[in-house]
Amino acid sequence: KFVESHEGGVMTILSARQTGKNETAANLQRRHLWKNSLSDSIKSWIRTAPTHEPQIVNSKKRLEELMRLDRKNVAHDPMFLQAKIQKSEGYIWRHGNATVEFMSSGDHSNVVGATASECLDMDEAHKISKNKFDEDFAPFTASTNAATLLWGVASDGLDTIQAYRDINREDGNEGPNLYYPCDVWMD
Repeated sequence: KFVESHEGGVMTILSARQTGKNETAANLQRRHLWKNSLSDSIKSWIRTAPTHEPQIVNSKKRLEELMRLDRKNVAHDPMFLQAKIQKSEGYIWRHGNATVEFMSSGDHSNVVGATASECLDMDEAHKISKNKFDEDFAPFTASTNAATLLWGVASDGLDTIQAYRDINREDGNEGPNLYYPCDVWMD
C-alpha cells in the first residue's frame, strides 16, 4: 500500500545481512511488471545499488530467476503467461507499459534525469551519501509523488537511511520505519 498510495514519502527497511532484502525487492519489482503492464502510460520502477558489479548484476539475476526467464527473455512465471521481457540500453527491463530500470547509486554515478513514476527502490542505502541522494535521486520522484524504499543494515547513524528514519520519527510517522533485528531471522 505504501507504494500504491502515491503519497510520496520514504520507507526505511533495516535488516541484517543475508535476511532476504533483495529477494523481497525482486518480488516487488516482479509484481510491478505484472500489475502495470497494461497501464495507459509507462509506469517506471527504479532499482539502485552502490555498485553495478556485483550489486546491480545480482539484482537483475534475482528478478530473472524469480520470473524464470529463459535465454530469449520469455518469462515462465505463471503470472506472465510466457510473455517476452524487453531489455534495452543494458539497464531497462520492460513488460508492456511497466519498466524496471537498474542504476548505480555510487558517488560517481551519473544518473540525473530519470523519473520513477511508481517507486525509487534503493539497495544498500546506508552506503549512499545524503548529499548524493538529495541532489541526484530525490528528484526522481518529485513530479510523480512516487514512494522511495531505502533498504540497508544498521550503520554509523550518519547515513541516508538513518537520516530518513529520523525525519519520519520527527514527523510523527514511525510507520514507514521498518526494523527487523537479526534474532527475528534466527531460530
